[in-house]
Amino acid sequence: MNKNTYVMLIAVMTACGGLLFGYDVGVISGALLFLEKKFELSDQGQEVVTSAVLVGSFLGALGAGWYTRRFGGRSANMLAGAIFVVGAFASAASGSTETLTMSRLLVGLGIGITAVAAPLYIGEIAPPDRRGQMITLYQLFITVGILVSYIVDLAAAPHWRIMFGLGAVPGVVLAVGMSFMPSSPRWLASRGRMDEAKKVLDRTLEPAMAERALKDIKNDLDIQKGLPHWWLAFGTRAARRALVITTTLAVLQQFIGINAIIYYAPRIFQKAGFADAKAALWATLVVGVVNVVATFITMGMVDKSGRRTLLIWGLRGMVASLGILGLAFKQFDHADAQKSAQYHFRQDAQQSANETAKIAAQRLATDPAPPHDLAAVTSADLSADVASPRDLPSTSEGAETLAWLTLVCVIVYIACFAFSMGPLVWVLIGEMFPLQARGSGNAIACGGNYFANFIVGATFLTLLTKLGASNTFLIFASVAMFTLLFVLFFLPETAGRTLEEIEQDLGEKTPKAR
Repeated sequence: MNKNTYVMLIAVMTACGGLLFGYDVGVISGALLFLEKKFELSDQGQEVVTSAVLVGSFLGALGAGWYTRRFGGRSANMLAGAIFVVGAFASAASGSTETLTMSRLLVGLGIGITAVAAPLYIGEIAPPDRRGQMITLYQLFITVGILVSYIVDLAAAPHWRIMFGLGAVPGVVLAVGMSFMPSSPRWLASRGRMDEAKKVLDRTLEPAMAERALKDIKNDLDIQKGLPHWWLAFGTRAARRALVITTTLAVLQQFIGINAIIYYAPRIFQKAGFADAKAALWATLVVGVVNVVATFITMGMVDKSGRRTLLIWGLRGMVASLGILGLAFKQFDHADAQKSAQYHFRQDAQQSANETAKIAAQRLATDPAPPHDLAAVTSADLSADVASPRDLPSTSEGAETLAWLTLVCVIVYIACFAFSMGPLVWVLIGEMFPLQARGSGNAIACGGNYFANFIVGATFLTLLTKLGASNTFLIFASVAMFTLLFVLFFLPETAGRTLEEIEQDLGEKTPKAR
């Protein structure tokens, strides 16, 4: 097996950690349609079940920093796969909301660990000129996991236990597959196992590049020797800038609303006009396909076009699509509110007329010669509908337009996210931190990502209810605009640079936008 094939095999196997994340993100969106009835879940109940996995992910990501430093990325990914298998089976067997919530918390622990360990491990194994492509595999597998879960949702509906139980498959693949992979050369070197590190480098890089990489690793370790770990993580300029940039982008990745849309895509499409659950799931499946295709295309561009260029264009597209979506819902919500007000007026008037008719009937029963005005009340004026439905404005055509406009805007949004913020945040997290700060830095950035994910997942349905779909999407558009400005002013280009060169660039006072 040649070097390129071997490295790609390692990257593919490690990226199976993305399947865990993607499958769970997608499967809950379809399962909620049936869990809502099974456990009589309110909007808040659905948010709790959805967000439990994010609490677990947050805790898993924070703990993964210590674990990867101590035992390495290979071992961390094996542990993540095993935990996910247990959590998937426990979710499938749940008989109450409390059990399901705790099971999904366990699933989240596995997801959080691999979210830190997978990009870090791939970043340390991959050659500099292919590092972006290989870390993007992690995001590609997230999108594949989402797509597979959508297909399972359609095929297994309404059997939500099957939906959850099949999540054990990617967990088994990750846990077993990683047992055959090598440890990271940089982790081996940090543990003093230089001979083993050299063997891995010789297996994955060309001779000259392997020799240079080993020398850079040794120099880096010599410079950092004797410094306390907290100083490496927060004190040096390179580590501090890496922490600020990656954590900010990781948090903003979620506040743009991506996982809220993925989690609740069927509900969004139902609100937009795809009233039938199956129709909403089919629309969601289309989104899943677009997500995979766009991410796959990104793999061929990320190391050629650069991180900054893809982020800038992707964020522009997200601002536009979310803005249009928000304005479209605003128009529909206004028309819907008018119709609702007229409907309630008609219902109140009809109720009043019915009560008057009842009084008239009682008077007629006791007085065979009622007054003229009472007789008039029982005539054609009472029998007529106070406000006929045909007099109300029809919104069926507008609802159909909104449904298709929503689908188009969500597709554009997903495509733009998939070639920018989706993969590139994980690429940057995996490559920007200095060696000894890598575990802690990745853990903090990923923890921030999952904390933001939790906030969005736990509040999205409430935002939809209290602020309306329009204002919710416009908030996401505003966050996307802020993210675009952050990238323009603060993110240096890292494409084509070794990990050690990136550290040197971040240590300079002026960012390099190569």
